[in-house]
Amino acid sequence: MEENRTSKEAQQPAIPISEGEKTKLPSFGERLLAIFVEPKVVYDYVARRSDFWLPFIVASVTSIIAAALMMPFTREVITLSMQAGGAPASDAMVTGFSIASVVLAPITVAAYVLLIALFLWVVMLVLNGSADFGKATSVTMWAYYPLVLAGVLNSIVLVVVRPEIPSIQEAQQHLGPIMHYTSLAALFSLDSAIIGGMLAVFSLFTIWNLWLLWVGARRSMNATASSATVFVILFLLIKLGNAAFGAWRASRAA
Repeated sequence: MEENRTSKEAQQPAIPISEGEKTKLPSFGERLLAIFVEPKVVYDYVARRSDFWLPFIVASVTSIIAAALMMPFTREVITLSMQAGGAPASDAMVTGFSIASVVLAPITVAAYVLLIALFLWVVMLVLNGSADFGKATSVTMWAYYPLVLAGVLNSIVLVVVRPEIPSIQEAQQHLGPIMHYTSLAALFSLDSAIIGGMLAVFSLFTIWNLWLLWVGARRSMNATASSATVFVILFLLIKLGNAAFGAWRASRAA
C-alpha cells in the first residue's frame, strides 16, 4: 500500500510556481530605502513594471512640506527679484507668489521629471533603436529622490539658521546651502557669476542624480554603457548651459 501511494504521488504533475513566488518583489518602503543605498533593487523592479505614481506622490508631498518651511525665505527672494526688476513688491503680490511656490511644488516635480524623461527616451531611442517612455519616466522619477533629500535638508537648515539674504546674487547660496556647500562653487571664490553658477552644478546631489539616471538607463532600459554615458554628458551640458544663463540673467538684473 505504501509503495502504491508513493508511486501515485510521483506520477502527479508538479504545481507550477509563479514568477511572483520565485522572486519576491520589493515593497515601496524597501524601494524607497534602496534608492539611497542600493538603487539596482529599484531599477530591477522598474525593468519589470512601471513605477511612477506612488514615488511621485511621496516626492510631491515632501516637496510641499519643504517649500512651506522655506516660505519666509522665499518671500525675501521674491521681494529682491521684484525690486531688481523694477516692479513694485507689495505684500499681497509677494505673499501670493510665495503661496504659489508651495501649492505648485508638485507641478514643479512633475515638469522636471517628465521633461528629463522625454529627453532620456529620445536619446535612448536614437542610440539604441528602441525605448519605453514609461520606463524612462519611472527611471527619472526615482533618480529625482536625491534632489528631494536636498530640498528637505535645505529647509531644515534654513529653519535652524534663519539666514538673511543680502542680495539676489547671493540668493542661491543662502536659500540653497545644502546644494551650494556640497558643490565646487563653495571651494572657489570667483568674481564671475556665470562661472560660479556653472560650478554650482557640480554638487554632490546633482552628481548623485546623474549617477542614478545612468544606473536606471542601464538596468531598466537595457541601455549600453556608452549610450547611458552619452545621455548623462548631454544632460550635464544642458544643466551647465541653464546655470550659466540663469547667472547671466541675474547679473543683468542687478
